[in-house]
Amino acid sequence: MSTLNKLSIVTFAIGLIGGLSNCNKTKDIELQNIKDINLQISSFGLASATDSTLSRVSFSIKNNIGEGEISNDIPLPYQTSLEKVTIPIRTSAIRTSIAIGNGNFEPWSATKSYNIPSDVRELRIKLVYKEDLSSDSLTYTYKVKLRQYTSNPEAITWTEDKAYNNNAFPASGELPSGVKIKRIAEYESLRYALGEDESLYQYNKNSWAKLSNISGVQELLGIYPNGSKEASVIVKLANNQIANYTANTLQASKVKLPTGFPQQILSLNSFSSYTEKLEGGKVKLITVTPSGLVQSWFYTGSNTFAQEAQQALNPEQPFISSEVVVLDQTYYLFTSTGLGIQIYNSTDGNTWKKNSPQSLLGLDALRLNKEDKLHVTVVDGKYYLLVIGQNNKVFSGTPHRKETNF
Repeated sequence: MSTLNKLSIVTFAIGLIGGLSNCNKTKDIELQNIKDINLQISSFGLASATDSTLSRVSFSIKNNIGEGEISNDIPLPYQTSLEKVTIPIRTSAIRTSIAIGNGNFEPWSATKSYNIPSDVRELRIKLVYKEDLSSDSLTYTYKVKLRQYTSNPEAITWTEDKAYNNNAFPASGELPSGVKIKRIAEYESLRYALGEDESLYQYNKNSWAKLSNISGVQELLGIYPNGSKEASVIVKLANNQIANYTANTLQASKVKLPTGFPQQILSLNSFSSYTEKLEGGKVKLITVTPSGLVQSWFYTGSNTFAQEAQQALNPEQPFISSEVVVLDQTYYLFTSTGLGIQIYNSTDGNTWKKNSPQSLLGLDALRLNKEDKLHVTVVDGKYYLLVIGQNNKVFSGTPHRKETNF
């Protein structure tokens, strides 16, 4: 938290030396014109013996004239229970009272477990600095708003999009005729496809064409924008060698994939175009294997990548196909097995959790063949899922609104 140099008070000014400490539960503290430094809450949090995630929720504190405000920056997950929670508070007040909803104030205790009903997400906290309660300048009250999702933010409604023909796909155009597609890479108007024959195809002027001057492509890593229309297409050749394809020229790169890089992978997605939002400038690769091993790799700056994290998802059946996309600064992994499609999500690309069944509304009855491949893209905040196989199908997925109580 930034150092506070001065605090204006109604009757006099107090110069503050240094800054107020900020514990890991409180993200920011805004100090306005309040009555006394000792009537401030410097940190607020939640904790539970059964839900460790509550202790990582950050809160913002505003010390307004009249009444203070406290609220969590990121909403609590849908249906989060707040039964048997402790409420850590840091303050210099000699007495602190708390009221749940419209209930009466009672003495607050850092060790007491509080039961907050599911239909109540407001608290009031009263601070007392001196025992002389005849003066209202010696008390200060905060209103706490516990923001929470009121519907499942993972819910997605899927419908088969019959506006596209058997071979069409939004932002990709018609697929190469008669070619088994292994992977598609897109960036703005640039589209490339890797065939299972290790040939590379480029989309241009509403049609796909095979690039005759490049072959032996084992993997299509992605498209890296370089500030011009001639963005580089990054491919993996034999012996983990990486090459750049730019302006019809294939150029070997000094960058090599490290020993231990998976050889049998279903998807390899690059997120260089998202790094400004997600990873602060890092180039990240995410690989997925048929066994369900998800690994993330980052560029070291020394002509190679290093493993950042890995997680075994342990699917009931091996993955047939997979794809990773980004929406609202969250990674989404789409996978398919003989049982259908499953979606996982991650905020950092390293730790993954399975989405609820509500993310598959409309895809429940979809059955995939062993030859079917998935390709997913995001257009205008909407998912488009292409099932590439004998009978190509396009499904559009509309995420439900992330509505909150406050």
